[in-house]
Amino acid sequence: MASNEDIVLKWHVVGGDDDPRWTYSRCLYAYLAPRRAVIFYIGKCDGTSVRQRWNACDKRDIWKHINQSAQSHRLIVAEIYLADGDRLTRRLLADIESLLISSVQPTANIQAKRLRISRPGLVVRCHGDWPLSTKTFKDD
Repeated sequence: MASNEDIVLKWHVVGGDDDPRWTYSRCLYAYLAPRRAVIFYIGKCDGTSVRQRWNACDKRDIWKHINQSAQSHRLIVAEIYLADGDRLTRRLLADIESLLISSVQPTANIQAKRLRISRPGLVVRCHGDWPLSTKTFKDD
């Protein structure tokens, strides 16, 4: 990836059970505080759907943490836009997730905060329903 190329993430709040974003299978998602600009967890789907990750057994500790921190939460999902000719590989998806986790430090992303995947030159710009004032993240 060239150092001047940007990745654009357009975040959307997921509505009810019939929201089509539950079926997305190659994307990023985040669990947020109900009314504040607080991100509890950032994750990725790669071969599983957002709903499958939501119901996954390995999320028990995350749900415990979120339930201790808030009475409820919101879910947002990102559509990923790349430069023409670029492909969203598993490695690139993991690198984007890692950059966001490292930068945002969500409270429920315990393990991923310690292990950082680096991709110098990666720039991620968040739009749409992204809750934080910081919207651009750069991997130096």
